[in-house]
Amino acid sequence: MRFSLLSLIAACVILVSCETDIDISAPWENIPVVYSILDPNDTIHYVRVNRVFSGNESAYVMATKPDSLIYDADLSVKIYVKNEQNHLIKTIVFNKLFLTKDSVNAQGQTVFAIDKHHVYASTETLPYIDNKDIIYTYDLEVILPDGKVVTSSCHPLVGFYQKTPRIGDKYNLSKNSFFGTSFRLPKYSGGAKLRVYFHYYEWYSADRYDKKTISLPVVMQRMGYDDYETMGVRGADIYNALKEVLTPPTDGMRRYPGKVDFEYVIADENFAEQIWFRSSGISSEVPPITNIKGGYGLFACRSYVERKGFKPSEKTIRGFYEDAEMRNLYGFDSPTNYTINEIYNLD
Repeated sequence: MRFSLLSLIAACVILVSCETDIDISAPWENIPVVYSILDPNDTIHYVRVNRVFSGNESAYVMATKPDSLIYDADLSVKIYVKNEQNHLIKTIVFNKLFLTKDSVNAQGQTVFAIDKHHVYASTETLPYIDNKDIIYTYDLEVILPDGKVVTSSCHPLVGFYQKTPRIGDKYNLSKNSFFGTSFRLPKYSGGAKLRVYFHYYEWYSADRYDKKTISLPVVMQRMGYDDYETMGVRGADIYNALKEVLTPPTDGMRRYPGKVDFEYVIADENFAEQIWFRSSGISSEVPPITNIKGGYGLFACRSYVERKGFKPSEKTIRGFYEDAEMRNLYGFDSPTNYTINEIYNLD
């Protein structure tokens, strides 16, 4: 899981800037900012707890002081995993993990205090069941040094279903048509992005060939989980991406389309709302998006899903061969030779 302290402090500034009138000499108030994005399949999970600060010094000066940014004392940070009957399944305790990154700018100069820079981390497994009808709840609890309790909740994103192409189907890719997938997102999803991996072979003989790959990303799109959704690219985009990397074949080389993989990153409703808010250019006068009780920030879930190994149909292979440029300039071969040379058995 990647995170940026710079982004977090920028968020803090926005959070305390949403009121038009701010008393910079007001008494100190304990206002935490909590950030955590959970994926049950990750091998380590993080919760970051920072604090909002104000004062009569330059913000650049105050940001270099650790006690302006973090809680020095060890905090109680836990996630309670509960089933649909609200019964406790597991308690996960997060421990302080000291870091040294995210503290300097591109020129190597210190921007934020590096002393005591830390997150809270756990390598324990987050329980879940990959069934859209059985969904656990992750309840976050952070207890601050003055006894203040900060809470939030999210749900693992389970039960993803790809309708087309189905496992075992061959994919149809045409230069003049849309190429993608149809799927239903897990419950509590709010958006998804897709990356299409197109593999092809540069083949000389049964024991001499190279597998090559191009990838085409599809940006995050807001979508729900009630209906089937479709994402993908134009077939022409794959052809054009290939032309950017291909060179004329060397003697004896033939090219064949290979398998296709689909890679999804799915954001829950709170995470997707944050992404949309940040990318939409909405005025800072709009109240900040937060699902943290007792503070500000984000506690959310995401999910990473792969669907791999879809083989090309004869129509797809024929399409590459019948395209004059792909055949004459780049050496894509016929469906007949695809079968004779048993390209479908290659890894």
